Amino acid sequence: MDVAQVLIDGKWRAADAEGTFHAENPATGKALPLTFPISRWSDCDAALTAAAKAAVELRTIEPTKVAAFLEAYANNIEANVDAIVAAAAEETALAATPRLKDVELPRTTNQLRQAAAAVREQSWRHATLDLEKNIRSCLAPLGPVVVFGPNNFPFAFNGVSGGDFAAAIAAGITVVPIPGANAAITALSASGLPTDAFRFCGFLPPKTTQRRKFLEQLKPETCTLIFYEAPHRILEALEDIAAVMGSREVVLARELTKLHEEFARGKPADLANTLSTRGEFTILISKATVADPVDTPIEDQVTALEKQGMARMDAIKQVAKSRGLSKREVYKIVSE
Repeated sequence: MDVAQVLIDGKWRAADAEGTFHAENPATGKALPLTFPISRWSDCDAALTAAAKAAVELRTIEPTKVAAFLEAYANNIEANVDAIVAAAAEETALAATPRLKDVELPRTTNQLRQAAAAVREQSWRHATLDLEKNIRSCLAPLGPVVVFGPNNFPFAFNGVSGGDFAAAIAAGITVVPIPGANAAITALSASGLPTDAFRFCGFLPPKTTQRRKFLEQLKPETCTLIFYEAPHRILEALEDIAAVMGSREVVLARELTKLHEEFARGKPADLANTLSTRGEFTILISKATVADPVDTPIEDQVTALEKQGMARMDAIKQVAKSRGLSKREVYKIVSE
């Protein structure tokens, strides 16, 4: 039995498969000669690692070379339009229509050339709205309204997309939100954590050092913290949350509003084995609790913060700030 190989990190190899499946040619109804593997998560993780590595390496390539590649790709499509249309008709068993040749492929080549121009100008680094050059300028003649629908609503909180909306506002175009399902608010409403004050922090940084530093900065926040995280980083994220936040209660929400929706609640160190690591995650962390400094002795206030997992000097710093004292004064009190 011939089983198709997988291409990961530039190399063809046998898949780490948990099963196989057969495919058939929709035009003839006959089985294809190859059997295809159903890869395990190890292959998926390897592919994601390779993709991350490739993304880093891509940034080291001279922009003009990347732009030249994109333009060559567009030229190759245009030179083989008829062959592409014929192959699509054969592989899908759908009748050839003018739309693929006259609309879909030209749109693809146009997007490739726009991407090439963006790479050359480095304009992809910043989301902007140029009413003369940007593709969104087509909205201007239709009226001063830009609408983003339910499926795109979360991107309003994304750094790049948020900048895009800001650019539209700066250009004098009214942005009208039409809210739909939002993972952060949906997860918060069913988390059981306090909802009187919360902070949405976007995606956690991808690397451990950056992630822990980010969490340290947020540690004193007296509100529920909300993050998004990808499935291949969720276990590392929980490990870092445990290291920085200690035993604070954490809620994990997975695949919200979908068939396999799941919630897990507990201490971060205990959650790693409680649910599947597939799907997109929303992480919620309970707020830091600081006793009323007027009624609580300084020593007890510092001790309470330490029990929450805060380092001693960080606890002293926070108590000093809350009471309007210097760190030296607080340190002297707790050291006596």
